[in-house]
Amino acid sequence: GLRLSGGFRNDPAGNGYLNERGNRLVAAIPGAPFECEFFAVNDSSINAFALPGGYIGINTGLILLCQSESELASGLAHEISHVTQHHIARSVSKQKDALLATLAALAAAVVAGRSNASNSGQMTQAAIASAQGMAIQMQINFTRQNEQEADRIGFQRLDAAGFDVTAMATLMERLQ
Repeated sequence: GLRLSGGFRNDPAGNGYLNERGNRLVAAIPGAPFECEFFAVNDSSINAFALPGGYIGINTGLILLCQSESELASGLAHEISHVTQHHIARSVSKQKDALLATLAALAAAVVAGRSNASNSGQMTQAAIASAQGMAIQMQINFTRQNEQEADRIGFQRLDAAGFDVTAMATLMERLQ
């Protein structure tokens, strides 16, 4: 997808640099389930992302924002932590749980609506809105928890690899 769309930055030296720093971070804490592959993406937005299988993309906007090797490493460490903590797989599982909870709430709304014919439309709409709100809140809570875990473990990984840990705070300040 990225390669075909032209988003992948075909820069062997730049991608080699990212892979050297990234794999130094991966190796710093034993037990990573697999090696990661790091690559730059031609996108000026300030972002990075982890894909299933350990593929980690770093937008050129984030690379240019970083003012030191340790700042770039802090972004890489955060994304590595999403991979090693299985956040993608856990997110899919949580989405299935949220879907089941939403379907159960909708089924309850239909039953309640049938038993109380005078308010059935309003009850059903209220139940649907509640179910949707509950599913969204579950996803927000899970996402926030994943980001905090990736920050915490990323910080430990940054320290274990010998990078300047204060760079993480500096980069976060600039991101805000």
